[in-house]
Parts: sequence; structure tokens; C-alpha cells
Amino acid sequence: MIFKKPSGIWQEYQKALQFNESIDLVEKVKNNENFFLGRQWEGVNAPDLDKPVFNILKRVVNYFIAMLVSDDIGLRLGLFNRVEDSVSRIMLRVTERQIRQIMEFNRFGALSRGILRDAAVDGDGVMHVFFNPDRKSGHPDMPGLIELEAIDNTSIYFGNPQVGNVQKQPYLLIEYRRLVDEVKAEMKETGRPKADIDAIRPDSAQHDLFAEDERIYDDKVTVILKYWKENGKIHYIKTTENTIIKPETKTEMTLYPICFMSWERVKNCYHGQSIIEGLIPNQMAINKLSALAQRFIRQQAFPRVFYDETKLDRWVEGIAPIAVRGDPTRIVSTDTHNISMSSQVGEYIDKYVSLTKDLMGASDAALGNVQPDNTSAIIAVQKATAVPLELVRQSYYQFVEDFVRICVDQMRIFYGKRTVVTEDDMGADQEVTFDFATLSDYVLEFNVDIGTAAYWSEMTSIQSLDNLFAKQLVDPVTYLESVPSSAIPNKAKIVEKAKESMAKTEEAAAGPGADAMMGGAEMQGAEMGMEGGQAMMDADGAAGAGEINIDEAMANLPPEILAQVQG
Repeated sequence: MIFKKPSGIWQEYQKALQFNESIDLVEKVKNNENFFLGRQWEGVNAPDLDKPVFNILKRVVNYFIAMLVSDDIGLRLGLFNRVEDSVSRIMLRVTERQIRQIMEFNRFGALSRGILRDAAVDGDGVMHVFFNPDRKSGHPDMPGLIELEAIDNTSIYFGNPQVGNVQKQPYLLIEYRRLVDEVKAEMKETGRPKADIDAIRPDSAQHDLFAEDERIYDDKVTVILKYWKENGKIHYIKTTENTIIKPETKTEMTLYPICFMSWERVKNCYHGQSIIEGLIPNQMAINKLSALAQRFIRQQAFPRVFYDETKLDRWVEGIAPIAVRGDPTRIVSTDTHNISMSSQVGEYIDKYVSLTKDLMGASDAALGNVQPDNTSAIIAVQKATAVPLELVRQSYYQFVEDFVRICVDQMRIFYGKRTVVTEDDMGADQEVTFDFATLSDYVLEFNVDIGTAAYWSEMTSIQSLDNLFAKQLVDPVTYLESVPSSAIPNKAKIVEKAKESMAKTEEAAAGPGADAMMGGAEMQGAEMGMEGGQAMMDADGAAGAGEINIDEAMANLPPEILAQVQG
């Protein structure tokens, strides 16, 4: 049964809170956040004890995040079980470009870094994808863009918490703590009755993760956004405990607009485990040993002065003479014997630090804490250290692919017919009017290439074309058209000039003396082909021998073509 009234939705919300309380989620998140941020002595009542912090957890987590997001994201779409034609190719190019614009508009790189940080520290990373009809799209008559927002894992609730698959949930709840005035303004815009607007009142947070905010902002109300499916279509409603903010709305979406990833999966629970949760005791041991060592050094490592207070009221530092009663040689007794701390303390601290980093999968070589005497060995160790991170990397790739699928699902529903910019077959930008509703006619196959995989895929294509061109199996125009646009600057103009040159050659061959000129034209074309192929191969001496230097290749183009392009 799907509850659609505020009271029923609030009951589902309270039930979800009880589940989180049963796994102690909120307390774990608070504890993990404190240790990551360096607040590692929270709740310790020891006013006379120094509290040093050697935060190895933060450095390792930041290293992992940097490893995962340092590469660019390459997107490639294809049709499932269908052969591409001219119409479908335009559709694929338009869709790919629109997704890249969504990523750029929403600063996907920065957002994904924050989500990966949440996954590493809190256990889960969550992103909400939604269509904002009020956003400017570049065309006044076609407003609306897809927006993204990060959600805390303590604010997302699954209808079936034992299942980790988002799309298999009976419903999803998203919790917000919003200012009362904001909620009332939204209700006015959506035309809600005045009685419902006046019924909005501040309430208290339902879990103490928001307790810090409540000290400053006490005029907030808990808002629940609920998604569910009926007949395969997504519905949603927005309520407070007693009032409907936005009534039930049916959409044609087929996918829940939530991207979800866990750093490490936990069986029979949709919440994952963070990388630092199991290593917090190690961090505490390092801090405690350091604190006790510091206390010992302060108390025992330095000699102390003892004096007879019957002869001297107080000890005065300096060289000025002091009058005493009695024998001045018996005033002071100095204990020069200092007690040495066991060397095992320092050894244990170093061992704890080293083992903890190794268990997290970040050795000294990976973090750069080694002398670069043998670079080959260091690189080998770094690659071996990054192997355990591949599992998280694959989860992140799946997260990005889920985002792409959700974007396509929402574009076909909300974008309608609008003018967009895409590339033609020559790689030049052009404006086309595209009806995004036609996306419903295709089953798309998504391939998300990240980082160097996309780069080397492109370089492999260039090397294959070079081999074909060197064997004169393709003509210069076909070669240039097939090379990726990113590899050749001003590709469209180069192709156009090459076509004009070939057309002039064919016209000259068809005129008087064609037989006499045919051999020369063929020889000239062959020479141009060989020069062009050699230009792309000269970077490493032979095709397929290494990376292609595009600047050198352009410099080695035939003079007549290079002059036309530069002109």
C-alpha cells in the first residue's frame, strides 16, 4: 500500500528513522565526520592531558578521492540491438552533448568529489537529479534544465532497507530541513490554499545530526519528498508532518531520480560502510600513545629544582643576590637524574601509523613518502597499492552511468522540442531542432569511459587509421573525416579544403589530355596520401609505435593544404 497523505508518509518516515537508529547510523556518521575533520578527542574529559592529533585518516581519504576523480569522464552512447543510421547518429550526438552540458552546468566534477568524500567518510554517496523548469536554457521559449544536488545518507530512506538497488524500491523518501518562509513561498507559487500555508509551523529535528543548526536556526520545518512507482511510472509528492506542500504529481519517468553508491557494501542493508569506520580505534591508539608520551616527556625528561622553604620563601630565577637564614649551601637540592622513556613507545606509534595506512590501501610509496631512488620500483608499488581501489572505482563508474540513464529518462519527458547545438559529420558546430520525445523510440546502450581509457581508445583509432592510410586503403578525405575532431584543430576546414583539392584534380583529369595527366594526378594523389600518412606517423617513426604528435603531423602536411588551412 502506498501512503499519499501526510500522516501516512510521516509514519513511513518514522519507521525509516527507527531502522537507521537500529544500525546506529547517525552516531556513526557523526563519529566518522569528527575523526575525518580532526576533532578526535570529542567527549574526552581530561583537562590536564595534552590532546595531540595525527590525522592519518584524512590524508588517505583525500588521496583516494583524488585518485578517483583525477581523470576526465568520457561518454559514449550507442543503440541496443539496432544499426545506426543518419537520424540515430544525430540523436546520439545531441544526447551526448546535452549530458555534457548538464555536467558542466552543475559542476559535476566538484559535485562528484563531494559525493565521493561522503561515501568514503559516511559510507554512502547520494545525488538527486531533477528538472527545474525555471532555469534558463539559452532560448527564452524553451526554459528548464536538469539540476543536481548532493543528499546526505542520513536524509535518504529506502522503502525496503534490506535491498540496495534503488530502482527496485517500492518508494523513496528524501528529508529536508527548510526555513518556514521558504516553504510558504513555494506553496504560494504552486497555488496551495491559504489555510494550508498558515498551517506551516517550525518543528524540531527528528535526529540529532541537525542539532548544531537548530541552535542558530530555530525556524525550520521538516519536509519529506516521496517518490514511488505506479504502473512503471514515477509519482512524487512533497509534504510536512501535517500539510501537503506540493500535491501528488504523475510523471512519465521510469527511473527513480536518485544515484546511490556505497564505499563498501554491507549485506542486507542499503547503507554501506566507510573506509575509516573500522580504523578509528587505530587512530585513537595513535593519539593516546602520543598524548601519554608527551605527558611523560613533560614530567620526566627535564630535571626539577627542590629547595628548603624554611630558608627560602620562593625560588627566584636570575643572578641577583638573595639573603637567606642559615647555611646557604643547604638551601637547594637539584635532582639531575631524568628517566628515559622506553623506545618501544615510538616504535609502536610508527608501526600503528604504517600498518593503518597499509590496511587502508595507501602505502608510503603511494603517498609520496619515499626517496625517488628507484622510480620503476616506486611506480610498481603505487600501481599495486591502487588495485584495491579498483572496486570503488567501478562503483563510481556505475554511479556515473546511472546518472546518464536518469538524465536521458528526464530529457525525453521534460525537454520537448528545442533548438540545441551539436556537431555535424565534419565535427563543426551547428544548431538543430530536436524533439527529445523521440528518445522513447530507442533503447540506448550506455558506455561511460573514464580517464585514460577514453584517451587511449582515441589514440588506438588514430593509429589504426594511420596503418590503413599508409597502405593506401583510404583516401586523404576519408582519413581526415575519420580522425577524431579533438585530434586535429579546425578539422572541418581542413576536410573542406581537401575535398576542393581533390575535386580540382578530378576536373583536370576529365579535361583534354586526361590520359596524359592521369598518371601524374594519380602520382600526385599518392604522394599527398603518403605525405599525409607520414605526417601522422613521424612522431614515433612508424604507425602504432607510440603516441601521435598532432603538432608535428600538422607541420608535415603538404604545403598547398597547409597554406590553405592557415589562410
